[in-house]
Amino acid sequence: METKEFKKKNGSFSIQSYAAPLTGFSICIIIFICGFFVDSSDKMRIAYTLILFCLFLAVFFLIHPHLEKYCLDYPVLYIKKGRKISECKLPDRYSLIISEMTVSRKLDPVRPVWIIGQSYVSIIDSMDRQQILDKLHSYHKLYPKTRLFGTKIYSASIENEFAYAYFDGFIYDKSIPDILFENAESLIIPRSILNRIEHPVLLLPNLVIDEEH
Repeated sequence: METKEFKKKNGSFSIQSYAAPLTGFSICIIIFICGFFVDSSDKMRIAYTLILFCLFLAVFFLIHPHLEKYCLDYPVLYIKKGRKISECKLPDRYSLIISEMTVSRKLDPVRPVWIIGQSYVSIIDSMDRQQILDKLHSYHKLYPKTRLFGTKIYSASIENEFAYAYFDGFIYDKSIPDILFENAESLIIPRSILNRIEHPVLLLPNLVIDEEH
């Protein structure tokens, strides 16, 4: 495969977005480091070492999603995880949903991390526009406990709600090829994040503004 320019699929790691879990991990690490020196017995040192290893591993799991990269060479999407590169052809008929960006955590997939101020492009198999909107609206009505961000649409909920119809997604930025948006049967954007989206996209005839979000 020819050399391709890969970009971070979930953007750069943001300390601000992960402030809460990082603070918790930091406090635990400090406590266990102190305990390591207070109790010098071999058994306790081994226990502290294992616990510290687990804490550092947990921090790695936070960072890991931001190491994944992608390259869109329309109509093929390349995903790079470490040295492994996989490729998937986009569906012949697809729709796009641009939403608030969240990243699911391996240790706590139920409560994703909100990547503050960033938007995410979700690719789904195409279906009737009203059907897409109904699914987006019904998700928050049926599962009120998952409404972490009020009535906002966020990428983790889209992936869960559309399940097998969900193809893939990546962070939104102005360098994404226009052809991806132009060839979508529907481009759905919540009213609340319109100010983040590049102007040319907002002129497309397939645009649907979700007034409820």
